[in-house]
Amino acid sequence: MVSLVFVLLVSKACNNEECLFDGFDCDKSEERCSMKEFCVKNYNNGRCDEQCNFVGCGWDGDNCVAKKNNNLLSGEVIMILLISPAEFLDRAQLFLFTLSQKLHASVRIMVRDERPLIYSWNSESGSPNP
Repeated sequence: MVSLVFVLLVSKACNNEECLFDGFDCDKSEERCSMKEFCVKNYNNGRCDEQCNFVGCGWDGDNCVAKKNNNLLSGEVIMILLISPAEFLDRAQLFLFTLSQKLHASVRIMVRDERPLIYSWNSESGSPNP
């Protein structure tokens, strides 16, 4: 059995926006979401729930962005998950909420032609299944 010990070191010189606040080691913002069940259920539903609009609740899935002048970063992350698309969609709200908490950023599923970009993946061919 191998044990790994991780020590989080905080560098005051790196505790700034340009350095991502030292990988969030220095971040003292509220991490817990006191209304987690409500916030997961209403994550990115198009309505701003101020009680969910902080890092611990995944920024309410960016529902409150129009109310504030936030600097949003664009980009995309592609993930291969060991779960069927149907099962993922059943659990998507909790997955997106949790990922948003961990990344300190709002996370959404990309949509094209009003359909989520979620596909079954063939690991042998390295391409989506039709």
